[in-house]
Amino acid sequence: MADLIRAEVVDIADPQGAGRIRVGAPDLGAEWRAWAPVLRPDPLSAPPRFAPGDIVLVAFEGGKQDSPVVLGALSSRMAAGDAVPAQVMETGHDWNDLVVAAETREGLAGVVAWVRHEKAILGEWGFGRHARRGARVLFHGPPGTGKTLAATVLARDLAMPVWRVDLSRTVSKYIGETEKNLRALFDAAEAGNAILLFDEADALFGKRSEVKDSHDRYANIEISYLLQRLEHFEGLAILTSNLEQDIDPAFARRLTHMVRFSMPDGEERLRLWRRALAALPPSRVEPLDPAALADGHALSGGQIMTVLRAACLAAVERGDALREGDVRAAIGP
Repeated sequence: MADLIRAEVVDIADPQGAGRIRVGAPDLGAEWRAWAPVLRPDPLSAPPRFAPGDIVLVAFEGGKQDSPVVLGALSSRMAAGDAVPAQVMETGHDWNDLVVAAETREGLAGVVAWVRHEKAILGEWGFGRHARRGARVLFHGPPGTGKTLAATVLARDLAMPVWRVDLSRTVSKYIGETEKNLRALFDAAEAGNAILLFDEADALFGKRSEVKDSHDRYANIEISYLLQRLEHFEGLAILTSNLEQDIDPAFARRLTHMVRFSMPDGEERLRLWRRALAALPPSRVEPLDPAALADGHALSGGQIMTVLRAACLAAVERGDALREGDVRAAIGP
């Protein structure tokens, strides 16, 4: 919605060059006034949406002022700063860096397709009578199988910021504080068109406790409030969990997509080992056989990186090149 962001002109250069616009807090009139100099003679009825704090570069195609091209956000920060219990995540990875099973990749592609075509499906195709806007997605599977990486790659593909929710700052021992934190979080995410990532969500979305005292009763009220906000959140919320069965059934019914991440098979492990070893400086690594490492040890992608980090540390301490023995010692028995 156009009234969710405000654009402040940083500078508007000659039409032969480019203009920059900073996105800030909600203010419809200021937003349109800021976009108008670079979007005339036909201003957008709904200016492009960027995260609050983004600096957007607008170029003029062929030097014509009526043909602006929005090149994208040059920087990004949270709208409410430290008041929002989340951090902006960035990645230099893309789909080629994500080594997952074909079933998992298909599930991720389904999420991307829904976000891109949600408006048409709910509006033009009439499904808005049966479904709400937004997507609530569960990534579940063993640790180190790429769930968090997949969230950042998906966000990069959709050109949307992804905010990782800081559970330690969201859940408070003080009555009412958790609800206040969640309200600030969801309001800012909706304003910034941001993806919310709840990593290890079973800690927050686990089965509700048996009511034994007033504190338990209020904790359950807060979870109910959280479920309600998620159900009405019009953006994309991604939850990751190591144990699917630990997710509260009341929330599981509200999920729109479930994507399973499995331990890599032999071929996938080989790809992971090759990618990880190729990233190391060749002069510091003795010849290693990635096929032997992949065949002999059933490790996840996260575990492979942990092993290599420990092996490289051993080589650095020794003042020598990385050896196969370093890797095998890091893997353990």
